[in-house]
Amino acid sequence: IVTGATIGTAVHAIIEKYVLNSLGKDVTAVDKKLQEIANGVYNEADPIDLTSFDWLTDNIKRIFRKLDLNFFEENVAAADKDKMLPEAIVHSPIMGIATTIDGLIEHFNGDLSIIDWKSGNRFLDDATAAKLLAYGSQYIDINDSQLSRAKMEIMLRAIMIKELNPDARFRKLSVVHLTKAKVLRGLIDPLEVETDSYLSAIEAYFKNENPEVYQALQEKGL
Repeated sequence: IVTGATIGTAVHAIIEKYVLNSLGKDVTAVDKKLQEIANGVYNEADPIDLTSFDWLTDNIKRIFRKLDLNFFEENVAAADKDKMLPEAIVHSPIMGIATTIDGLIEHFNGDLSIIDWKSGNRFLDDATAAKLLAYGSQYIDINDSQLSRAKMEIMLRAIMIKELNPDARFRKLSVVHLTKAKVLRGLIDPLEVETDSYLSAIEAYFKNENPEVYQALQEKGL
């Protein structure tokens, strides 16, 4: 059986390969992952015909252009190009959690953006984000949904980056939902995180549930 998680992994791997190729980086590891997915070795799922993802590979430049990213554009000067890490691991010593960022972008002026790629009709749950959502019910932007959980995860990742780099400035924090139907119809608009609401919910959570962490975050200016 091909699970939604396996399809999501394939989508992430295809995007990662494109980014690495654009940056002139080695793609051996991601090629191996894609071959394992195709052969049904990855996660012991059924084999997948990777041509079934042509809707993504054929439109990937259009996706990045819709997101105002230019790291792949040949007519943009190197100094003006975005820099993108297709996967970045961040860890918070204060909160005691670690996570992987799907897409961490550094813009030409030093601003950062975070993209979280989602595929399929449902988003995966995250235990930490689920707990935090209980403190977001008072905000109109936050509800008990997969999208709100995804946004909460992104907000946590931004805090973790600020913890390690207090001077970090963010331009956009967004979820991008990629499905065949949406991409082929050009519906690639990012779903941006309502930062004020999510920061307030995270603050309320730690203030009530873990005052020591709350105090440590306050001392770091977070």
